[in-house]
Amino acid sequence: MTNRLWNYFNGKIVLEEGVYPLSKELVLPAKVSVVGQTGKPEDVVLYADRSNKQYRTLSLSGDESFVANVVISNGCSSSEGANLAMTGGTVSNCVLKAASLSGNNGRGSVYLNGTKALLTHCVIDGAQALGADSGWMNEYGVGVFVEKGRVENTLVKNAHTLSTTENISSGADPKNTTAKKSAGGIYLAGNVASAVNCTVVDCSASVAGGIWVKSGAVARNCVVANCQTGGVWEVGGEFVFAHSAIVSEGTVDHCATDDEAKFNDTCVIGTVATFFMDSGAGDYTPASESPLIKAGVVPDGWNADGFTDLAGRPRVTNGRICIGAYECAKVRGLVIIIR
Repeated sequence: MTNRLWNYFNGKIVLEEGVYPLSKELVLPAKVSVVGQTGKPEDVVLYADRSNKQYRTLSLSGDESFVANVVISNGCSSSEGANLAMTGGTVSNCVLKAASLSGNNGRGSVYLNGTKALLTHCVIDGAQALGADSGWMNEYGVGVFVEKGRVENTLVKNAHTLSTTENISSGADPKNTTAKKSAGGIYLAGNVASAVNCTVVDCSASVAGGIWVKSGAVARNCVVANCQTGGVWEVGGEFVFAHSAIVSEGTVDHCATDDEAKFNDTCVIGTVATFFMDSGAGDYTPASESPLIKAGVVPDGWNADGFTDLAGRPRVTNGRICIGAYECAKVRGLVIIIR
């Protein structure tokens, strides 16, 4: 990244259209913002040009920090957040791709650890975790790990734990390895962690293929589909796959899964085909007769005019809201373009 391409105004860095390779982690201090000029994430790409090195792509702190309209990609970390770590601030209208978690403490393509940290209107696409010593890896989420903070109106897809018999440390009990401790899509760690109106698809891990909600955490209006668990059960043995949408010791309400039975009385069930318009083409808008339609509960503060879903549609109509990151109302604009 070169300074000559940056325009500075009141602490805001406006990036012109282009690809920006980073030779080390880009650390944003408090009150500094980075915004893609065109408003289309694919026009401004920040990526870790790391060769054989290992480092996070981007981190930000401070409740007034802001990142928007960019692609953040190719990060690799053995600690918190391979592509992005947030202890405060807001990240909106971004696409996060190709994250790799390694070592013993990898925690998400995105890691949130601040009570005011907000990830909103984003796409997390393609994240994998493979511990160097998976016998001692801590609990974690591959797509998004929320220690403190909130993820909302976000699509998480293709996030996977890659546990094999080759990466079990010498002498480790396979039942205690990575394959027993992970969530594929979203991991909510505790009392100040929440996921609201998120769509989680095509993810895999061992404890929860989709969302793992720890005690005190909240998952609300989220849909999880086509997610699996998979783990190594004996040295040299086969993977064991099972359907797994949501695992919870916390609060789950008005969510949707493709399980055979409802998660609880507030939730709904269906299939990939009945949930989405055309998931094969990447269209996760609710289908015409989808059980997601107006089956959510409106979160506090979401009735304000101009509040939109991931595709720019009005988020709340007539006091009702759909489950997931997308509404089914007529499109009035476009916030994010997904490739």
